[in-house]
Amino acid sequence: MQAPVAAVVLMLELTHTIDVLMVPLLLAVTGAVLVSRRLDTPSIYSARLPTQ
Repeated sequence: MQAPVAAVVLMLELTHTIDVLMVPLLLAVTGAVLVSRRLDTPSIYSARLPTQ
């Protein structure tokens, strides 16, 4: 869905461990976003379906 910040906020809100998880979670999400944008793969929502 390309909403990494919303996913981080939701995870931190659900676990209530903001001080412990914030830095590793933000680093992991940043790395995943960079790799995804570097590979330039289309999102499942933006990919076109073949016409029949």
